[in-house]
Parts: sequence; C-alpha cells; structure tokens
Amino acid sequence: MYKSLCNYSATDKTQLNIKVGQTFEFKEVRNEHWWSMRCQENGKVGLVPISYLAKVEQSTNVEEKTSVLESIDRAIDAIYRSSGNSGELDRSQRTKLQKLIEHRRKVFSNYLKEKSPSTNKQSSAMGAAYSTISNIPIQPSRPAPDPPGGARKRKAPEPPIQSNIPSTIGGELVEQIRVSTGLTHAKSIAAVETVLMHLRHRAPAMSKEADYILESLYYSQENSSNVPEKELLSTHDGKSLHALVQELVKCKEDSQQRSWALHEDEAVITKCLKDVVSILHGANPRVCLAVVRQDSYDGLNALVEYYQMETRTSIRHLLLQVFSECCSLGAEVVSQLLCTILPVELARDMQTDIKDLEKLVNSARLCTMIFSTGEAIPYQHYEYLNRNFVEYLVNIVEEPPCGKDDEERVVNAFVPMILSFNQHFEDVKMNTVMQVLSNKRTSKILSEKLMLLVNRGDDPVNIFGYLDRCPDSLLKFFEDIFSSETTSGLFFTNDLMVLIDIVLRQVLDLSPGEELRTEYLSLLHSILTTTNYSEYRHRHDELGKCLSRINEEEGPEVTKDQLIVNEIFNSFSGLL
Repeated sequence: MYKSLCNYSATDKTQLNIKVGQTFEFKEVRNEHWWSMRCQENGKVGLVPISYLAKVEQSTNVEEKTSVLESIDRAIDAIYRSSGNSGELDRSQRTKLQKLIEHRRKVFSNYLKEKSPSTNKQSSAMGAAYSTISNIPIQPSRPAPDPPGGARKRKAPEPPIQSNIPSTIGGELVEQIRVSTGLTHAKSIAAVETVLMHLRHRAPAMSKEADYILESLYYSQENSSNVPEKELLSTHDGKSLHALVQELVKCKEDSQQRSWALHEDEAVITKCLKDVVSILHGANPRVCLAVVRQDSYDGLNALVEYYQMETRTSIRHLLLQVFSECCSLGAEVVSQLLCTILPVELARDMQTDIKDLEKLVNSARLCTMIFSTGEAIPYQHYEYLNRNFVEYLVNIVEEPPCGKDDEERVVNAFVPMILSFNQHFEDVKMNTVMQVLSNKRTSKILSEKLMLLVNRGDDPVNIFGYLDRCPDSLLKFFEDIFSSETTSGLFFTNDLMVLIDIVLRQVLDLSPGEELRTEYLSLLHSILTTTNYSEYRHRHDELGKCLSRINEEEGPEVTKDQLIVNEIFNSFSGLL
C-alpha cells in the first residue's frame, strides 16, 4: 500500500488526480518514474508519478492469510465430499465452488500485493532499507516527471476513399485462413501480413486498400482484450471446441452410469481429445479461454472428473495433454486446476504407475505447471503431497526408473517439479522439501542439475512467462538450502566454488538498483554464513573488490545492496 505525499493534477486521461494523504494499491510498473495504481478512495486506476508516493509499512500476517485460505479450502472440500462416490456436482454446487475458488485466488493475490510490487525474495539484512511514511515529509505539490512515452492505443483505421471494406476485415481474413488451412492463429496472422505486404509492393494501385486492411488487422490484435466473450464463442474455433468438450462430458457421464468402460468408444473419445488438443494449441488463446471459462469452468471440471475415473492409459495420456494446453491459457486456469483433485491424482499416479515413462514425465510436467504460480496449495492436498511424496520425487531424480537413454528426460521433468513445489513454503523451518534434503547426506544428480540450471540463469518453473509476481524458483531454492548448515551440506566444496563463480559473475553483470543483483548478494551472504568458506576462500580478492565497489556506489537504489554488503563485511571482516 502507498500514500501520496503531495497533490498532483493529471495532464492526460491516462493519469490520476491525486491529493495529499490518499492511499493507492500498486498495479504495474510503466517506467522508472511512473506506476499504474488504483486509488483506494474512488477505485480509479491510472498512472501516478512514484516520486509523489511513499510505501506504508504493513506487517504481513502469514497466520491470518493461512487461516482464511484454510477456511476456504474446507468449504471447497465439503462441496467435493457432498458429491459422494460419484464425484458428480450439480449446477448449484458448481456455482458455489467457482465462487470459492475465485475468492481464494483474490485472497492470495492481495497477499502478494501487500508484500510489495515486486515479490522477489528479500534478505533480512535489507530490513532497514524501508522507512515508514511518518519519516517522509508531506508536501502540497512538487514538479512531476515527464509523462511516460511509448505507443498510444491504436485508433480504428480510416477507410480509403470510396471504399466499402468493413473495418473488421483483418480479423475476418485471419479467421478464414485458420479455418481453411488449419494453420495456427499466429501463423494465420503472419500469412495475412505477408500477402498484404506483397500486394503493397507489387500492386501500388491497391496500396491504400492493403494499408487499410493491415491497420484493421493491427487494430483487432491490439484491442483483442475488448472483444466480448459472446463474440469469441461464436467463432469457428469457439463453436468447435465447445462442441468437443460437450461430447467428452457426455462420454464421461455414460461411463459413470455404466461403471465400466465400453472399449468400442475409445476411438471416438481419442479423436475428440486429439481435436481438443489441436484447437487449444492452434486457436486464438482468448477464444480457448472463453470456452474453458464457460458455465463456471464446467467443462474443465468435468474433464478432471473424467481423468479421475478413466482407467485406459491412452485416454489418460491425451487428457494430460489437454490439461497442459489449458494451463498455457493463463494463471486463472492454473488456479482452477490447483483447487481440483487433479494434483492429488497426478501424485498418486506418479507413485504407483512408474513403468509408463511417457505418462510419468508428462504428469510431472503438468504438476510443475499447476504448482508454478506459487499460489498456496489447498491444505487438504498435503495429506497426499506430504513428506513421503517429496522423498519419492528426490529418489526418482537420483535413481530414475528407466534405462540410461531416458534418465535425462526424467531428471529434466522432476527437478523443475521439486522447484515448483518448494515455492509454496514461506517458512523454511516448515519446508517439507528442506526437511527431506536435510536427512540425505548427498543428492548428487539433483545438486548437479541445480548447478547447471543456475549457471544458465533461466527459471525452469516459469514455463509460460506470465509469473511476474512469483519469485525465481531457483534462487528461492538456493536461499532455502543455504539457510541451514544441514542442508548446505548437500553441495560439495567444488560445487560451492562454482556457485560462488556464478554469483560473482551475476553481481558484476547486473546494474545498481536491479532486484536480481540484490537477490544474488543475499544468496552470497547465505553461502558465506552456512558453509566452510573460511577453509577454501575461493575468489577471496575478487569478492572483496566487488563488494567494496558496491559499497562506494551512490543513490537510493543501492541502499538494499549496501546493507547486505555491510552485513558481510561485519560478519567476515577477516575474510574480505
């Protein structure tokens, strides 16, 4: 939460008028001087100069958040239990379930916002970097920075003179190409662009019309978020996907009534599922999301129930593909699946059906997607996602149940899953993953894979790139590992030397004020604290020079880094 320090009069419609003392909720960063904020007083959203704001100190009450989530989870669990052995929910139950899941998502989202605009993990050594609102002088007014530049929202294209071309022609052409050729939505857009650009070049007399259609295409893409869901559902892909999902729901209900599988229907179900996967993969994602969200996610929930009751391996394989494609549509779908029985079913499958390598790997990857947002897992799931489950995950990485040729596939699927599951533990003392690792003397394969990943610098859990509110899973994992001497023993001295090389490289490459540099400095502090660094003093001189240089930097953006550096110097004065 932020409070305004002085008055500001907006200079255009994108900005907010603000008065001294108003409170604002952070939405997003536009540039280094302007943030998008929501005014708590009137609910309006717009740009505000950050120099006019100060952060209001708030203590994050983890216990309160946990209590609320557990209460919601109990209500969700009660609805599922009320369905009996059938697992079938009526429309009233589905409506209540959807409201509870949406409420749960908002509670967790608000909790993340309260922590800070950026949820990158911060070391305790940074605490003094924040000042309360009472320490900042209030001013009635002050000069504002220049408004953010960048492209404005594209206006609807102006039609060429004496033209009767409809303004929606660009989107219509994309739809026609998608339907007639089977190209993906993205490739259909590229095809329309290519043809129109060629016409402009080779047929100058048609250049005005071609330009108009191009503008229509760009306008439809930039304003796609404003298209009503009803219109999205009426597209060819929308109708096809809806019909296929309804057909699968009927198959599920037929199987439920018979209580035994009719193998003659396997070909029909298989074709339906393959067509669903094809549309989810190739169609406009907004169209797919509109279909998935229909009737409070009825279709998606029915497919989860179908997965729970279906025993045929070939169909289960295809259902895993369907759920994976659904996860790519957005975090809200991931949240929806997290609150179903699916994560528990996947955990059971992986522990009982380890001979089917393809299914094992795909189940692990889907679990990684479902856990990837860092959203709190429903508390009742921990009955199955427990210490035994984590031990299984670690053991399967160390000893994959397959031949040498396939070991890398298993490791590449299960290590990200361990990282994604570890994100959910805020208190390292209650962290089941760390508890399991503390009892293992070594985890050779796991530690080697982690070193390769951190050297590469990519977070393997952020599969879709929309997890901007979630901390880097690798850095969090290393912070958790090096929070204790017991778990830090997982890495040999040679590994620690390589890790120090990586951290030093990152700190040198990153600029002052970048959150990632602060994270790496915090990790360095943890490594020095919980390992036997004094015995090998790797990169001793380079570390000293790097940290001294940071200590000499000027500006408020380096305050947090300098706090960590001073903490290192104070604790290790004889080393650096």
